[in-house]
Amino acid sequence: MKFKMRISFSVIVVLVSISVIFTYATVEYDFNGGYISINNNGAAGTIETQNPYVYGSDSDNSVSAWVMTLDGSTSTRFAQAGWRKVSTWSSPKYFYEYAYWDNQTWYTKDLNTATTGSNNDFKVGCDSSTMYFVINDTSVGTVSLSTIPFSRNAVEIMGETHDTNDQCLGSVTNPVSIGNAQYKTTSNSWISAIYNKYTSQTLSTMKNNISVNGSTNWEIWDSRY
Repeated sequence: MKFKMRISFSVIVVLVSISVIFTYATVEYDFNGGYISINNNGAAGTIETQNPYVYGSDSDNSVSAWVMTLDGSTSTRFAQAGWRKVSTWSSPKYFYEYAYWDNQTWYTKDLNTATTGSNNDFKVGCDSSTMYFVINDTSVGTVSLSTIPFSRNAVEIMGETHDTNDQCLGSVTNPVSIGNAQYKTTSNSWISAIYNKYTSQTLSTMKNNISVNGSTNWEIWDSRY
């Protein structure tokens, strides 16, 4: 989830991570999944829900999985939809979020509980005037493009953690599956897309099996679990 800091809920293609060292933990935004650097009008994919371990008892700490369209030149202009689990929750919830820090816009909406083990379709896209957020073919929110007027030059489907002690969603024996990766072209056609591999450069336990040539379906996991 981002800024709480995206100073990310994600990302690339310039991904910014914030690190603050305490005596008991390392606050650090890390990402694991796929991206494409391309002009676009949205991103979509199917993501499995799991119930990962989230470190600590800070309500600002969470782990998440999402699809996103963004301005890849900065970490503070984006729109995304997916699921997340906050450290104080017993189960994950669906959510959507958008930000345009140039005008101090940042909004997150948590929705109903996401069933562990389910596979859910997430989509964030836009027409000429409105960004929309869709979960399992149901519209869950919109925002005017005039509120978030960023250049959409990258798409991502990622898992995100905020602390080095967080579980990166899946495990070795039960990775989180991601599939049906798509993006919306600037001519407003949704197409199947090959996403490129990304894993955190600092948290080596984040793993995925995206091909070196890119993939439309993959898995992500935390090698500590």
